[in-house]
Amino acid sequence: MPRKRVLVIDDEPLILDVVCKFLQRSGYETDTATNGMEGLARFRETPADLVITDLTMPELDGMQTVKHLLEEFPDARVITMSGGGDRFPESCLRESVQLGAAGSLKKPIRGKDLVLEVQRIIGAA
Repeated sequence: MPRKRVLVIDDEPLILDVVCKFLQRSGYETDTATNGMEGLARFRETPADLVITDLTMPELDGMQTVKHLLEEFPDARVITMSGGGDRFPESCLRESVQLGAAGSLKKPIRGKDLVLEVQRIIGAA
C-alpha cells in the first residue's frame, strides 16, 4: 500500500524543511512548492492526499491557491497555515476553512499539532 502523500506549499525554505521533516518522521511522503502557482502545477501533475499551504506567498497567495485548487479538484483536502501579520491576520485562517479548507494551523507550528491535524484529515500514514 503506497504511503499517503502531502504537498507542502510555502515560500520560506526553513518552513518547508521543518514541516516535511515532521511529516516524513510520521511516515508520510512529501513534495514541496514555493508558491501557489507552482503548487497547483505540482498537484495537477501528481495529486496529493493533502495540501498544506501558507497564506502569505508571492505570485498566488494561499487563499487564492485554496480557491483555485478546490474549484479544479473539489475533493482535494487542504490545511492552511499562517503566522498572521497585517496581510493575513488570524481571522483569515477561519475564512480559509469557510472557503473549503479542511483545517488550519497558526505558525509557529508544533510538530505534534501538525501531525495530529494531518491524521485527523487523511488518517495515519
